Amino acid sequence: MVPSLRILLLTGATALLLAGAVGCGGSSSAGKSSRGDGGPSSYIDNEKVERSIERSVRQQRHRQVFVSCPALVKIKRGGTFTCFAPTRRGNATFRVTMKDDKGNVHYEAARR
Repeated sequence: MVPSLRILLLTGATALLLAGAVGCGGSSSAGKSSRGDGGPSSYIDNEKVERSIERSVRQQRHRQVFVSCPALVKIKRGGTFTCFAPTRRGNATFRVTMKDDKGNVHYEAARR
């Protein structure tokens, strides 16, 4: 079973993107089992990360975005990957960092 999402709202300087067009940061619990049996997680649940980022942008910036994260990212403490959201000004980029080996992540809008 995947734990529920937890959102940590960040402020201004750590969440700038596209000159303030879209910006957010947060945390999520997003591990999933590759075995499908509820066993130990080995891959990030990219869909949970996508929804969590979308929710953060909606709550913090009052904008609707559709985020895309890579599939089959192996969970590794300290590992990172990048998610994208198309905007009128180009792609918004979110840097996701794995906080532990259980699928907990922190994300923030990447600076341009």
